[in-house]
Amino acid sequence: MVQQKLFEFEVDRSRMLVGLPLSASAKLLLIVLDAIIRSDDFCCPSLSSLAELMGCSEHVARQAVRESERAGFIEVEKYPGRTTSYRIEWSAITPEESEKFNVNRYL
Repeated sequence: MVQQKLFEFEVDRSRMLVGLPLSASAKLLLIVLDAIIRSDDFCCPSLSSLAELMGCSEHVARQAVRESERAGFIEVEKYPGRTTSYRIEWSAITPEESEKFNVNRYL
C-alpha cells in the first residue's frame, strides 16, 4: 500500500499545465510523476501505485498514461515481465502552449 504523501510541485510547472490540451487526469498524472521523480530522470511506479496516488482507478490511470504519451509529454519504456519507466518531457511543454490560456489573469 502506498502511503499518503504531501507532494511539492513547482508553481511554474503547475502553471505550464493549465493551458495544455489534456484531461484533468493526465495533468494530475504529470504532477504525481514529477513528485515521484524529484531529482532523477525517470521513475518506475506500478500502475496500481499511480492510480492510488492519483485517487482513481487503474483504468483511468492507464488512460492518462496513454493520453500523455500520445501528446508527447511523457516517455514510457515497458520492460515485459518487469517494470515500466516514466520520464516527463518538460521540454515538450512549451510556455507558448500554456499561454494560449492566459493563466495569469486568474491567479
